[in-house]
Amino acid sequence: MDDLSKVISGLMKKGIIIDKSALEFIKEKNVAPEDIESMKIESLILTRKILEAQLKKDDEVPAKKMEHDLGAKKERAAVLGDIRKPNLLTAKNLPHRVIIESPECPEPRERSANSFVEYFNARYNTLKNILSHRQELKNLVSLGRLTKYSSDKNISVIGIVSNVTKSKAGNTVVDIEDPSGSIRVIIMNHKDIGESEILNDEVIGITGSTSKGFMFADSIVLPDIPIPKGVRRVNDAVSAVFISDLHYGSRDFNTDIESRFLKWILSPEASQVKYLFICGDIVEGVGIYPGQESELIVKDIYAQYRVFEEFVEKIPEHIQIIICPGNHDAVRISEPQPVIAREFIPGLWDKENVHLVTNPAYVNVHGIDCDGINVLMYHGYSFTSIVDVIPDLRQKGLQNPQHVMKYVLKRRHLAPPYGACVAVPEKQDALVITKIPDIFHTGDLHSHAIDNYKGITMISSSTFQNQTPFMDKVGHVANPGKVTVVDLKTRETICVDLSS
Repeated sequence: MDDLSKVISGLMKKGIIIDKSALEFIKEKNVAPEDIESMKIESLILTRKILEAQLKKDDEVPAKKMEHDLGAKKERAAVLGDIRKPNLLTAKNLPHRVIIESPECPEPRERSANSFVEYFNARYNTLKNILSHRQELKNLVSLGRLTKYSSDKNISVIGIVSNVTKSKAGNTVVDIEDPSGSIRVIIMNHKDIGESEILNDEVIGITGSTSKGFMFADSIVLPDIPIPKGVRRVNDAVSAVFISDLHYGSRDFNTDIESRFLKWILSPEASQVKYLFICGDIVEGVGIYPGQESELIVKDIYAQYRVFEEFVEKIPEHIQIIICPGNHDAVRISEPQPVIAREFIPGLWDKENVHLVTNPAYVNVHGIDCDGINVLMYHGYSFTSIVDVIPDLRQKGLQNPQHVMKYVLKRRHLAPPYGACVAVPEKQDALVITKIPDIFHTGDLHSHAIDNYKGITMISSSTFQNQTPFMDKVGHVANPGKVTVVDLKTRETICVDLSS
């Protein structure tokens, strides 16, 4: 491959097109391939004018001086206190890539009982395919093959939970079913195999034996996340920032945190930031709960979004902003939630660096010359209901959201019990976690957490809102002003504390 072909191939891998004028300039000036590879080209099309300007810029700034300047930036004191920062390099001129995979959000239509049958069958079949590959589930049989006369040992079944109760003797009784039949599973009270965390409507595997029409469980197998082969990273020194629950329009919106965030995002300390994820509850909304009007400083929903638009306008345009809705936003409450409509944020719909996504949504970022980083965004409205019914999660509290995040990852479903959120019965269950994310980003609880589960970086973003009377009622405790930054090259995380 000649030098010119190497240049063209290298640029194409970065998603950059080279035009005829630039090709002629390279031939004319005999520009070396390594000189072009080292350039930070922001445009999607490389022209002669851009190439000339870049070469001139490189000549004016010697490499040693650049290294010295970058070293000085690293040593510079933090803008907002003494906090640890990742290895920051400018991301302004680096290319970007955002690929969105959103579930279908059909228009409202009439549903029937058969719609729910299709919905739960789809959930069962998807999770059954995941469970069927688990080594623990040997001798797998359908429930229809198990009769009251059968007596089998060391068998496995996969079913969707229809009911969980306790017997007088203290044993756990779980009714499960599949398309072929159903069976009652007895878990003896001395087993302690995770029976206290079983919820209705989740799909699980069970191993054990049968006798007289009952199954006696030895173990419970969850769909879970497989052990990762490695941690996915990108090649460029870029970072992603994760925030949520801004609640513009609320009387308790914290303007100091907003000001500090904008000061930080514009500072040299944030020069590596290329992506900003905002995970729902952009505004406080109107009519979300009884008596909310008395807690609003901006009582018009359109005006609330206009204030948010002003906030976005102050963020540098080289930062790609990904926004999903939450239960306070002006979209339907049922999940999956569609993107926020143009009528509410007309100024953002046509901005090239703003990407509106559904809730939930998969977003792949910075797959320039690698696979990129997969982010699962889910606002997290179901989490409060799940924590309320699981004793262990209730004890750990809503202030520690990493535990409920791990719970749903193990079950490969964002809201296992039907009713934890308002789910729309469609032909596919959009809340099943079909793809393994690199980053799982949630909000809603107004608490903050950064944790890791089997290679997945779990981020529960806090809020720009102080404690409110409504939060007191639902048991949420605000931990405002915590901003999570992930270095996508190293996958290191830090928390920027804007609360003081």
